[in-house]
Amino acid sequence: MEPAQPSGLAYHLEHGNGLSSGTVAAGPLVFDGDRATAPFTITAPASTLGLMQSAICPSTPTAGVPASCTITESVTNNGNHPLDFSHTVTNHLASGVRATASSSTVGAMAVSGSTVVWNNFQLQPHTSASATIQVSFTPTAAQVGTQVVLSSGVSATAIDTVTGQRFTSSAGTLTTPERIAGGAAKPSAPAARGGPTTSAAAPAATAATSRLPTTGGASRVTSGSGPPDAAYRPTPYPIRR
Repeated sequence: MEPAQPSGLAYHLEHGNGLSSGTVAAGPLVFDGDRATAPFTITAPASTLGLMQSAICPSTPTAGVPASCTITESVTNNGNHPLDFSHTVTNHLASGVRATASSSTVGAMAVSGSTVVWNNFQLQPHTSASATIQVSFTPTAAQVGTQVVLSSGVSATAIDTVTGQRFTSSAGTLTTPERIAGGAAKPSAPAARGGPTTSAAAPAATAATSRLPTTGGASRVTSGSGPPDAAYRPTPYPIRR
């Protein structure tokens, strides 16, 4: 086996932006009979059309409580020619999610049901633009502990204004940044409250006293409002004249 020797390699790389050529330094050539090997690395250029989306919610969405979030989508022209976005950026909102407002740094936006379209603008080389979509939804109890899908996906199509080449890009589903929180338990009905309880004291029994005539005799006390004891009779005394 022959000793390793420094080397350089020429390459032609075909990618989404077309065909690129160049020379890259490689590791030492290692010869093994009629073969030679050398390690090297090529970093492919970024895609001409960049697309991404993100979401932010002002507070943690809670089950049973209407929530709002903001979706931000952005496109970037990584190429060397202007890109025409007359062919739109389209965002498909998830079921149960409704767009309440939208705005963009350039172009126009339109909402039709669960579809939000952004178009009618151009991007110069190495520049970006963004759009925001305000959405609302009400999480269900079944979604507690999960991240709710806000967007089923976004796609973009742009045309190179110089070469006419068509570029497309897409981004997948977008969820809430945080998991859905459980709703507060409904408070039970408060116990009935009344004023201080007072009990009316039974009126004291009025003693009914039967007195004998001033001439004397035994006395007997009866209580209550009933008639005197029928069995009671005063003892008669003779009256002296």
